[in-house]
Amino acid sequence: MNSMNIDSQLPWCLHPYFKPHIKHWGQDYVLFDEVSGDTHILDSLAGFVLSTLMSSPATVDALSGRLSEDQDCPIEELKSLVSDVLIELAELDFVDRVST
Repeated sequence: MNSMNIDSQLPWCLHPYFKPHIKHWGQDYVLFDEVSGDTHILDSLAGFVLSTLMSSPATVDALSGRLSEDQDCPIEELKSLVSDVLIELAELDFVDRVST
């Protein structure tokens, strides 16, 4: 799957069985998954996406819009980056699309 397969207006949320604890240090995030006992180091984009989704579901468009406020990057490029991160996080069972 690649970012071209993601509808940028469908919301994403944390996977229902994922219980993350996130700490932010500099450019990186450290994530501890309470359920699996695994620890992960995330880059700033993946950390931002997960931290945002911990508050509430969000679409690729919404996540990219929030990022564009702090980044000097074209919105379409941000959408592609966010989509790729969501795919990676979904493969780890951290996030999922909101059921409609």
